Amino acid sequence: MRKIDKAIVLAKDNLNKSVMEINPNILEEVKEKDEEYLTFGVKNTGDIPRSLIDNIRSNKKFLWTTIDRMSHLGRSIDTELINPLTYRAMTGSSSGTAINVFKGINDFGIGTDGGGSVLAPALSLNLFSFLGKGAGLEISKKGVSTDNIAFKPGIGLISKDFSTLKYVVNELMSLEESSLEEMRVVIPEKNTCKTVEGEDTYNKVINILNKIKNYHKLTIVEYRFQDIYNRESSIKDINNIFSNDIGDIIINFEGPIDLYGYDETIQKSFLGNGAKEITKDGGKALVKSANICKCSAITLPVNEIASGIVLCSKQGKEKIHGLFTLAEEINEVIKRPDIYEKYFIRKEKFVNSLDF
Repeated sequence: MRKIDKAIVLAKDNLNKSVMEINPNILEEVKEKDEEYLTFGVKNTGDIPRSLIDNIRSNKKFLWTTIDRMSHLGRSIDTELINPLTYRAMTGSSSGTAINVFKGINDFGIGTDGGGSVLAPALSLNLFSFLGKGAGLEISKKGVSTDNIAFKPGIGLISKDFSTLKYVVNELMSLEESSLEEMRVVIPEKNTCKTVEGEDTYNKVINILNKIKNYHKLTIVEYRFQDIYNRESSIKDINNIFSNDIGDIIINFEGPIDLYGYDETIQKSFLGNGAKEITKDGGKALVKSANICKCSAITLPVNEIASGIVLCSKQGKEKIHGLFTLAEEINEVIKRPDIYEKYFIRKEKFVNSLDF
């Protein structure tokens, strides 16, 4: 079966769920594409500049396939969709965009991120993502988060693998190719920050960094975050790190995303233990602060469910090169389970539909 036929079958299976619309001209447009084209979807919001969508759509390497579901009112939880990996309510608000990549409809998707709406859905499905706010990929419309923080949403990408993510970003902003340069990497101070599963975050990060081939080029800066899971607190820490030139890139281990609890501010506004119980241990830290701090960021999934490494760089298009170079080295030493790759990336279990 041709790639486009498979994408259409999968999209139809998810129509009115994670897929809002299928490109009605897709069979005509595919004729104009390169042989090794990539399919993509776009979050169902008019906030994404049409000029950006048209620029990508006109590229012979990319085929616009779907308009993807956005969570109701842009909530960080989508109560209408189930996360197909964790069986929990899907993380939003670029919920459909992430699912359509996960299910193999699209190779990548375009979404918007105010307080984690690209980075968190990607991690919740062990996918890759890039937030381009720090490099100028943003929308003009201003917003206010559910915890009353003003911001401009950034534009980001969700992809099935790192090579696709890098390829698309390179088409958009021409990444330089070179080896890792010396840089200062900020990570949570030892014995001061724990994952939602109770492990020392420092150990989770340093054990991965120790494996990269150019670890000797990194200067590790331990930083005492006051409360990395509290958005207001982590925003202050991120701004302090970059405004006072404490480091070049911040790295954290985050997740499992929305597995043990749902990290959404709406429920947190209610009194009582019920609201506290269902919103604790959501696993989101830098992912919900990066955009507000005007950072660029990358998520890299690991072999733990709905979890991964988050890298944030200071505002400036020139910072993207170092961010991707380090991310690429980290990606070489981490991987998802092979059965995940078999089912959801290589699609070895794809089944053709029954015909009369």
